[in-house]
Amino acid sequence: MANLLLTEACVRSCPYCFAKKYMDDVEDQSAISKDNLVYVVDFLEKSGIKHISLLGGEPLIHRNAAEIIEYLIVEHEFDVCVFTSGIMPKGKLEPFANRIISIAKKEPGKLTFVVNVNEPRLSKESELTKVYHFLSLLASFCALSFNIYRLDYNIDFLSEYILRFGLRRHVRFGIANPIPGSDNQYIDPQLFKQAKNTLMHGLKKMNELNIYPGLDCGFPMCMFTDEELGKLYKYTRNGLVFECGPTIDIGPDLNCWSCFPLSNIKKKPLSDFKNFDELYSYFDGIQQKFRSEVNGIYKECDTCRNFEDELCSGGCLAHILNTFHREGSIRELL
Repeated sequence: MANLLLTEACVRSCPYCFAKKYMDDVEDQSAISKDNLVYVVDFLEKSGIKHISLLGGEPLIHRNAAEIIEYLIVEHEFDVCVFTSGIMPKGKLEPFANRIISIAKKEPGKLTFVVNVNEPRLSKESELTKVYHFLSLLASFCALSFNIYRLDYNIDFLSEYILRFGLRRHVRFGIANPIPGSDNQYIDPQLFKQAKNTLMHGLKKMNELNIYPGLDCGFPMCMFTDEELGKLYKYTRNGLVFECGPTIDIGPDLNCWSCFPLSNIKKKPLSDFKNFDELYSYFDGIQQKFRSEVNGIYKECDTCRNFEDELCSGGCLAHILNTFHREGSIRELL
């Protein structure tokens, strides 16, 4: 699967993200061009890939977002997943929603919006109003996403949103990781076990409402007890994965990198590769090279049976690379 950034600009300034601030009435210099979009589509089709995720920044601020989605779904029969905040510039949502509903009638089941939401108490009222409007208009296409980046969080509002708007009964959970070379906010791995208590409590309540979660990469297996892993197996409908590999992000300028947290590491132009397998192998090789020096984010990863058996990758590689980045010319592995 490939992730394509339609823009690097965003309508929010989430403390765990690298996106550039979007300014109304200012031309978005980072937006992907039509030629670059066509190049990516041709590249993926030649590689036998018919699924794509659209990212940003905020992908829906691209002035041709609806046209891009229609081009991918109707003309090229892609399955499309759009990761969005649900916040669009004033006056743009209604025409966009109408176009999306028209597309869905032509090609049902090919489009999903994963709406990344922040806690209402930490959000501006103006942003919440736009998110609620988006969810109300496009509810049948929407699932929710939530990133954990601080210890004092609450996820009860996610169930409330799903029941209130009639959204898909699935929530993606991510844990914010460092972006080496940037100054984003994230939870230190030594505090992961504190962070998981709120998560487990919230997931139990979701399970009672027949809402199931998905845990994104970055959660190490040892963060949970065996009893908790059993509950997660049930909560996620047997969807537990603690392995980590390249997801492949393609920027608007067609530079590629391994994944969101590693966006500053070893970028390479898409034109350097013949197909997606070659692209994936390149970034997988880079990840394996780093992991050959340090297994995981904890010292215990070096002797962990779950790591040896490839049940767990030892947490997000970005934590390790962030340590390398801070070391300067002398490396002292912590």
